[in-house]
Amino acid sequence: MDTHEHAHPHPFTSLEESIAALLASLQDFVPMRLWMVSRIAGGRWTVIDAEDRGAQIKAGASFPTADPFCRYLAASRHPCFMEDASAAREPATPNEWAGIAIRAYVGYPLISHRKETLATLCGIDEHRQAPFTLRQRRLVATSARTIGLLLTHARSLHESRRFRRQLKSPTETDQLTGLPNLLAWQNMIDKEEAALMQHGENALVAIVEVQEPAPADNLPSLEWDSYAIRDAALLKSQLRHSDTIARVGVNRYALLMRRVTEEQEQHLSGKISQGFAAAGVAVAIGCAMRLPCGSLAEAVRMADIRMYNAKLRASA
Repeated sequence: MDTHEHAHPHPFTSLEESIAALLASLQDFVPMRLWMVSRIAGGRWTVIDAEDRGAQIKAGASFPTADPFCRYLAASRHPCFMEDASAAREPATPNEWAGIAIRAYVGYPLISHRKETLATLCGIDEHRQAPFTLRQRRLVATSARTIGLLLTHARSLHESRRFRRQLKSPTETDQLTGLPNLLAWQNMIDKEEAALMQHGENALVAIVEVQEPAPADNLPSLEWDSYAIRDAALLKSQLRHSDTIARVGVNRYALLMRRVTEEQEQHLSGKISQGFAAAGVAVAIGCAMRLPCGSLAEAVRMADIRMYNAKLRASA
């Protein structure tokens, strides 16, 4: 045993440090070219952390997932141990991934206490492996379940901190609706971006502008206040409890929805429009996905542009 390395048994200081240590232990006892924790979302495979003997795959790397075998492994929710993937009967088995030849493969889903698939623990090697022993399989399973717990707690901690941030600062709260205001929204972007990178997640940003007379049209302030309260309630009714809604203008709202796919984007936009239409209110909506190859700030900018374009089309 390396006594120097274990002389000070202090706790890990971060999620990243914990996952890196677990992957290094897997590399010691279940040697593979690459061990990684990754997520498939938005048509891409995003690496949360990696232990790569070839020094090719790093945390934050993102690759397209055209391969149906990769999607199957993420969706099946069943552990997969292949000492020789080239001999597998599954016709969708890939020959390589991200430039790495695949001869041996290990895949284990990371499941939350809510039965959500958070990510996948994967091992890849260019060479055929000897049959995995019971002890090796047990170590992979234990590591996967531990990483799943760490990811779950990190997500819960982030959501709890976000909720406390919204409550503790009157300067970041819209006093009329109780929603976060523009300052809170701006301060939140960097923190949310860091969390999205940590978990390898996508997010949907939507900018919603309610098409009603502006205060400059001499509407009584009490009447305008009632509109804002109504609009905030309508938005809350259309979204999940975990989604963020901020009032960033007199009649404008910004929404952030994590763990949303590109396929769900159109559905969510239509759901919001229908909810306002049922109340006799017209809205202009712009949506944009924050993908691993982009940033949350860029998604906000694109959503704002698309909202303006929607407003111009409606008035044409």
